[in-house]
Amino acid sequence: MKILSDPSPSLHDFEPSAGRFSDELFFGLSQNPKSIPSKFLYDKTGCELFDQICCLDEYYPTRTEMLILRDNVAEICTLFGPECRLLELGSGSSAKTRVLLDHLYEAAAYVPIDIARDHLLRSTARLTRIYPELCITPVCADFTSTLTLPEPPYAMQRTVAFFPGSTIGNLSRPKRRSFSAGLRFSAASVADS
Repeated sequence: MKILSDPSPSLHDFEPSAGRFSDELFFGLSQNPKSIPSKFLYDKTGCELFDQICCLDEYYPTRTEMLILRDNVAEICTLFGPECRLLELGSGSSAKTRVLLDHLYEAAAYVPIDIARDHLLRSTARLTRIYPELCITPVCADFTSTLTLPEPPYAMQRTVAFFPGSTIGNLSRPKRRSFSAGLRFSAASVADS
């Protein structure tokens, strides 16, 4: 059974508070070397700039990820299986995900997770028009933090997390380790429930 997407899917909003932003900014600027977490650069202008950067000849990660995805999409989708709920961590414009959605067999749902609320809503609206029968549930959140996934509207075979690799370069080595360990734990928890 398919559930038609709401023309404007309900946003699950866990956007970091201004206080949390201030705390992380203060912490980053008090370190040596000073830093600002890249997740806080994704306002409207930051998202537009990043989308433009991804189209530059000099920026190869997006092209490389798309090439790998296109060359292996049949095998990837076979591993995902039918009726899966696809989570995308750091969904951005969801361009890479469209390759998967075009090839998944009876996708049950898509949950794009991104920190940039407005960008998330625009890309979700676009996907809702392209895939009107797909249940799309956007989540505005910092995917490196603990978050609660929305309850699926109906039973599905499995939940699969899609995380193209280039985003991990935005994290420090210790954060990469804790994120990867937490993701494995979260995936196991979701699978068991």
